[in-house]
Amino acid sequence: MESSISLALAAQVALRRRMDVVANNIANANTTGFKLEAQIVQRLDQPVGDTDVAYPLDRGSYTDLRPGPITVTGNPLDVAVVGDALLAVQTPQGSRLTRDGRMTRAADGTLADLSGHAVTAAGGGTIQIPEQAREITIASDGTVTADGEEVGQIGLFAIPSDLQREADGLFSGSGAPVPATDATLQQGALEQANVQPITELVDMMEVQRGYERVQRLLDGEDERIRKLVERAVRV
Repeated sequence: MESSISLALAAQVALRRRMDVVANNIANANTTGFKLEAQIVQRLDQPVGDTDVAYPLDRGSYTDLRPGPITVTGNPLDVAVVGDALLAVQTPQGSRLTRDGRMTRAADGTLADLSGHAVTAAGGGTIQIPEQAREITIASDGTVTADGEEVGQIGLFAIPSDLQREADGLFSGSGAPVPATDATLQQGALEQANVQPITELVDMMEVQRGYERVQRLLDGEDERIRKLVERAVRV
């Protein structure tokens, strides 16, 4: 009895966590470079009365790194990563990785992301865009040319095995970023989120129904215990 209640409560915790994950995916369905988060769930079958009930137990989550669709923007400072690689930016917390290729020229000429973090060049360092530059070209290997003069190369870095999701579309990993060997950039384009909103909405409804089923089981157990106590008192 107590184990069934404990499992039911654990299932509710897992379902609530799953709802948070799904809601965050839906909220970021239009976020450039966003990667779907997926929950790791363990199914545990437990008899409740004459019925076997499958309880979902939360075992964490992982990032789905499958590529999202690429949209052409025509902005010369937009780039889409093609292949298994990430861009790197320099934040106050250290080097961070991202698939968000929206870039801009900071006030001091540094090539940066929209949050002002300097984009890391291949081999480290930053890239400076001359103030008077009129035509900026970014080659598939990341080489940046301003008015025909090469000014640097955007780094493409391998996806670390211990990739950790952070806020604002950033990721972290242990150690220094390692150059990627099989990836390119597409100038004037952006990778969209790899979220399928319809699928996530269906998942959200399933989570809600699952939560309600578990709550009914808990209510039934509570009623059964109450009746047992009443009978014991009468005896």
